[in-house]
Amino acid sequence: MFKRTGHRVGGFAVMYHGRPRATAGLNIVAVLDPMCSEKLALGLKKRGFFAEVKDLKKSLEEKSHCTIEDKETMFRLDIKGVYDEADRRAMDNRVLIEWKDMKMYIASAEDTVINKLLWGREQDLEDALSIITRQEDMDKEYLKRTARDVGVMDLLEALEGKAD
Repeated sequence: MFKRTGHRVGGFAVMYHGRPRATAGLNIVAVLDPMCSEKLALGLKKRGFFAEVKDLKKSLEEKSHCTIEDKETMFRLDIKGVYDEADRRAMDNRVLIEWKDMKMYIASAEDTVINKLLWGREQDLEDALSIITRQEDMDKEYLKRTARDVGVMDLLEALEGKAD
């Protein structure tokens, strides 16, 4: 199904690295094989999700994401492939964690901050600030270099000023 294990980004990574917050879904980035869309959709359907092969294939072709909901709770999975440098960087730097007796990969604190700065909504900036404030052992050189490379250094500096 997956060529390589994906990682979780967004709200879940913020909860792990930063602060508790409500989320109604899980964002998953994975190296996906479009030829396995049917197998993935069937596996998700067996586990109680609304999942359509055509939606998965279309999202991979369009380099977008596919939202799949749990039939009972309406919990969402937003699944997307690795499409750009930011996705590859986050995949390469993902961290293995254990949560509720499960091992899983999530985006690193640094890459979660960078992605939140790139998205730039108020909630995203608050999420990034919570991570910067809580994570004392972040790789500051990587964080600053990457923020500069992707054009969000001004936002990072502003948040670091708030964190002090």
